[in-house]
Amino acid sequence: GAGGGDEEDEQRRMLDILFANAGSEEEGVRNVVAECLGLLAVGDAASLAPRLAEKVSAENDARTRATSVLAMKYAALALGHSSDDSSALPVFASVLPKFVGSIPLRDEDRDVRRAAVQTLSAAAHARPELARPILADALPAVFEQTVIDKSSVRVVDLGPFKHTVDDGLELRKAAFECCDTLLDACLPADSLANGGESVSGCASGYVAALVTGLGDHYDVKMVSHALLAKLATRPGASTVLLQRLKELVDPMGKTLTAKLKGDAVKQEIDRNEDLVRSCLRAVDACEAHLAGASNDPAFAEFIAKTVNGERTAAKYAAIKAEAKAADKE
Repeated sequence: GAGGGDEEDEQRRMLDILFANAGSEEEGVRNVVAECLGLLAVGDAASLAPRLAEKVSAENDARTRATSVLAMKYAALALGHSSDDSSALPVFASVLPKFVGSIPLRDEDRDVRRAAVQTLSAAAHARPELARPILADALPAVFEQTVIDKSSVRVVDLGPFKHTVDDGLELRKAAFECCDTLLDACLPADSLANGGESVSGCASGYVAALVTGLGDHYDVKMVSHALLAKLATRPGASTVLLQRLKELVDPMGKTLTAKLKGDAVKQEIDRNEDLVRSCLRAVDACEAHLAGASNDPAFAEFIAKTVNGERTAAKYAAIKAEAKAADKE
C-alpha cells in the first residue's frame, strides 16, 4: 500500500542515524548501535547483512569496522533464540566469513579482532552449523589472538608506584573463551583425531595456546584450566598433549605453589583458592583420562611432589572425590 514508502523512508533514516554513530568514541553507544543493526539485519538480511559486511571490509574507521562486526554477534544471538528465520540463515551463512574469517580476525585494530572473536563465539554457540564451515580459515587466526603481545603491555607511572596495564588481556580472554566454545559446539569428540582431523592442525593449535594460557593472567588461566580438562578427555588430542605435557605442567606448578603476599585481603585469598581448585580439576582430568600421562616423568614428578605436596594434597583428594561423584551421576 501507500504506507510502504513511508516505512522505507523511516527505516532508511534509522539506518543513517545508526551508521552515523557506529564510530562513536563511547563504547556504550557503539554497543547499542551494534545491537540495533544486528536485530535489523535479522529482519532484513538480504539487504542489510551485505551492507554490514562491506563496512567491515571497506571502512577506514576502525571503530565502525568493530561495530559492524559486533552487529553480526547480536544477529547470531537473535537467530539462536528464534525458530522462524529460514530466509535469514542462508544469507548469514554466505556473509559470515566477512565478519569472523581470518581477515577480520587479523585486522590491524585490536578492537576489530576482539569483535570478530566474540562474534565467532556467538555464532558457534547459537548456530554451530553456520560456524563449522568457517573454522578451517578462522581457527588458526583465533589461536594467534591467544598469544601475549608484548607491545600491548604498558607501564603507567602513578608517582609512588608503577602500574602495569595489559591492553591485550580482554582480547586474549575472548580468544580463549572462543576456543572453548568452538570445542564444545563445533568440534565433535572424534574431530581432533590424529593426522586426519577435520580441522587442520587443530589439536596442536589448542595445546600451543594452553602452553601460554596456563601461565597467563588469572582470567585466562581459569579458561585454560577448563579447556585443558576438556581436551584431556579427547582421544584425538592425546598425542599432542603427551608431547608437550612438561610445558603444560610447569605453569600449573607455579599456579599451585604461588605465595600470596602477607597482607592479602580475603577477596585475593578466595580468588587464589578458586584458581588452585580450577587448576587441580584440570590435573585430575589429565590423570583420569589422558592415557599415558602417568608414564611421563615430568607429570609423575608434578603429581608426587607438587600436587600431593602438603599444600594441595587434601584439596586434590577433595577434587578427585567430587569428580568421581559427578561421573557416577
